[in-house]
Amino acid sequence: MSLAPHAIAVETALLNALDQVRGLKAQVRTAQNQPTSEFISQYKMHALELKSALKDARNHEGDLKSRAGKFPSVARTEEFRQLAPAISEAERLNQQWEKQSASTGYWRDSSRANSDLEQLERRLSNALDKSKSFSLRMDIATVS
Repeated sequence: MSLAPHAIAVETALLNALDQVRGLKAQVRTAQNQPTSEFISQYKMHALELKSALKDARNHEGDLKSRAGKFPSVARTEEFRQLAPAISEAERLNQQWEKQSASTGYWRDSSRANSDLEQLERRLSNALDKSKSFSLRMDIATVS
């Protein structure tokens, strides 16, 4: 059971990250180009949770990678090899978005904010799809 907990934890962390982005999108719709101090507080909470979820996904992906070395047939699969780059892409986009979104003025342009959040959601969904594909391809419980 050395792979299963980490594979599941990666998926859970990515699901959490997606939930944070979806929560932010709902907040943007509610703010209607006029971010209040309450909105900014909510944004900061979602942004911190998103960053934390991505960090958790990365940490468990690293643990998964180190343990997969014991199972060369797993480590060589395309699904396994695509997981780390997908998480990296999501992290990279999140870091760029964090820098842009730190400005209050950013939130006054809801179409831009929505577009950026949509792109982030797509990257996270891609990473989640890679994680699920890996888990499905390799019946994690039997390999572990």
